[in-house]
Amino acid sequence: MVWTNLPLSEGAVVEMTLVMPSEITLAEDMKVCCRVRVLRRSQGGGAREAVALRIERYDFLYRDLPVVEDDARWNRQPVRP
Repeated sequence: MVWTNLPLSEGAVVEMTLVMPSEITLAEDMKVCCRVRVLRRSQGGGAREAVALRIERYDFLYRDLPVVEDDARWNRQPVRP
């Protein structure tokens, strides 16, 4: 579950970037760009709500490479360690 104040609807596809800390990567901190689908929402307190997400695809963002703003990168199979 993720807490957000964005108006996300169930079934929506969203792109988000996560920072994986060195404790997980066993190297340096690394950014991972994920394409996720909203599975369900649960209204929380205030303007924020809890959103259940499923990661459908992900791509590691390396420091030496520029971020590509087109969807061509999602045509590749995800790289999994």
